[in-house]
Amino acid sequence: MEMAANMPKTIAVLLVEDNEDDAVLIERYLKAGGFAPAVRRVDNKEAMTAAFADQRWDVIICDHNMPRFNAPAALDVLKQLQLDIPFIIVSGTIDMDVAVAAMKAGAQDFVEKSNLARLCPAVSRELKDARDRRKRREAERSLRDREQTMRLVLDQTPIILWSTGSDLRYTSFLGRISERAGFQEADMLGQIVTGPVFTNGVDTHGTQDIMTYLERVLRGESAECDFGFADMIWHAHVEPLYDETKNVIGTIGISYDITEATQQREELEESERRLRYLSHRLLVAQEDERKRVAREIHDSVGQSLAAIKIRTQNVMNRIATNAPRTPATSLEAVLPVIQQTIIDVKRLQRDLHPAILDDFGIVAAIKSFAKNYRVTYPDIKVVTRLKVDEPDVPTALRPALFRIMQESMNNVAKHSGCDSLSIYLGKRKHTLVLEVTDNGCGFDFHQTQIESIQRGALGFVSMRERVQLSNGTFDVRSAAGEGTTITAAWPIGS
Repeated sequence: MEMAANMPKTIAVLLVEDNEDDAVLIERYLKAGGFAPAVRRVDNKEAMTAAFADQRWDVIICDHNMPRFNAPAALDVLKQLQLDIPFIIVSGTIDMDVAVAAMKAGAQDFVEKSNLARLCPAVSRELKDARDRRKRREAERSLRDREQTMRLVLDQTPIILWSTGSDLRYTSFLGRISERAGFQEADMLGQIVTGPVFTNGVDTHGTQDIMTYLERVLRGESAECDFGFADMIWHAHVEPLYDETKNVIGTIGISYDITEATQQREELEESERRLRYLSHRLLVAQEDERKRVAREIHDSVGQSLAAIKIRTQNVMNRIATNAPRTPATSLEAVLPVIQQTIIDVKRLQRDLHPAILDDFGIVAAIKSFAKNYRVTYPDIKVVTRLKVDEPDVPTALRPALFRIMQESMNNVAKHSGCDSLSIYLGKRKHTLVLEVTDNGCGFDFHQTQIESIQRGALGFVSMRERVQLSNGTFDVRSAAGEGTTITAAWPIGS
């Protein structure tokens, strides 16, 4: 190890010198100073330029004055090539002003030929300084690369990375997402966190909350907060920024846009609330429907069957006693009651599930419903525009489509006060569309929906859920005095 420490240091020396004897002398001094120099001598611009093309040089030693070349010209070559190589001037005599000018032009040192003992220390020092400069450049380049990578990441993610001093003024502010919120990096640097740029978009209460969080961070705590700014919702996580002695000198934080996530969470919560409400209403509606069907069976079918039983027993008693046969007591009197019972059963069946929907399809079912509707509500003109063929309507959609049409038209009869309505069923591009439009009084849909929920009516909520569950969209357009259009649409194949 000791031998290795004392071994000569190999260096590549570009010697700009026209005097061969001086060149030999300089090389001798370098060897005596502990170097193993690989020397190449040049004495003009062309040769010097070619030397740089051949290899990398550790140091340039240049005579100041030569017949065809000089140190300032050599320095110009170095500048044109943008090389950082220690440049030491060696001269027999040199004016001090000339030496200072050379140093300003880029030379690191100058040594008189009469005092070459200074050459090796100068070379050692400049080699060390060149290594330090190279390491610094590499560190700076690495830092720039990391900053560029960080900026690239920040530019492609919805986050802002920022830091402040202890006075809560921004010392950095990175992230392109800030531009969407109206922030510019140059505008933020040096500004206090709760300065005008920020407070113009946040209410006073929000500003006070943020200051409270940041004051906690300056005491050495972590903090997180949500705040609204520029129609966006942000989440900020802030940590204390320490110096090497563990003193808090500022804050460092990351803020990111949670607008979409917040909206999705709120929509999910609203959807869950509606689902719970619908589940409750479904149970209530199911029980109400059972009661209705039970009343219908009791009041119509049950009464009819009781009448049939009584009349049949009367006829049987007459037969058993050989009583005279009269029309009132004959089986013929039972037939009208049986016929009415059949009508009542068919009506119940149609209300529960229209058989025509299974037997003939949605187009026939809508026509049949519209025909019966005209009979029930003769004051309302019904226009049907059915622009689809039966195969155009997926079988799975037919029950939902029929129920939405049925509910819509029943609502029209109950609430609209109209004298005309139209039913449209057709294809628009790759979408199946059902529209029920009336010319009635119209209403405030949002307010009506709230009131319906409050009084426990399914109404539009039920229709919307039915459409959405079948992968469709539901829309109601209405205004006072302008009628109402209910639209349900489903994507279908081309």
